Amino acid sequence: MTGRRSLAGVRSLRWWSLLLVPGGFVAGHELGYAAASLLGATPVAAGHGYLVVVVLVGVPFACAAAIRAFLAGLRAEVPPVGWPALASAQVTLFVAVELAEHGAAGLGPAETLAQPAVLLGLVAQVGVAALLHLMVRSSHQAGAALASARRRRPTPLVRASWRSGRAASVAVIVPVSSLSRRGPPRRVIVPCP
Repeated sequence: MTGRRSLAGVRSLRWWSLLLVPGGFVAGHELGYAAASLLGATPVAAGHGYLVVVVLVGVPFACAAAIRAFLAGLRAEVPPVGWPALASAQVTLFVAVELAEHGAAGLGPAETLAQPAVLLGLVAQVGVAALLHLMVRSSHQAGAALASARRRRPTPLVRASWRSGRAASVAVIVPVSSLSRRGPPRRVIVPCP
C-alpha cells in the first residue's frame, strides 16, 4: 500500500508544469492573432481585455514552473510533463475561450474554427507549448547537473610527508614447524668413473 501511495505521489509531482498553460495560452493567442493580421485577415472583434489579467497570472506561474523544474532536477524527481500534454491543455483552453468569445459575437463553432486567427492560434499553441516544455526541461536538466556535481566529491590530495609515521606494532604469527633449520634435501653430485 505504501508503494502504491508513493508511486501516485511521484506521478502527481509532474503536473506542476501545467502552471505554464496560462502564459502559453496568452503567447499562442497573441502569436496567432498577429500572424492572421500579417496575412491580411481581420479577426472577429471579441473582448480580449481579460488577456492582461492572464498575463499577470501567467508570467509568475511560468517562473514558478521553471523554478520548480530546477528543484525537481536537484532532488532527482521526475521531469515535467511532455510537450504533448502541455500542448493539449493549451489547445483545449484556447478552443474553449475562442468558442466563448466568438459565440458572444454571434458566430457558431464551425465559423469560429474556420477563422484564420483561430487556425493560426492553434498552430501557435503547439509551438509555444514545445518552447515552454524545452525551457522547463532545460531547467530540470540544469538542476540535475548541479546535483550531480554536488554529489561528486573531489578526491583528496595525498601529500608526501618527510616525517615517518608512527611505528605500528604488528603481531606476527609464525608456525613453529617453520623455525627448524632443516631445509630441502641437498643435491648430491656423484662423479662418474
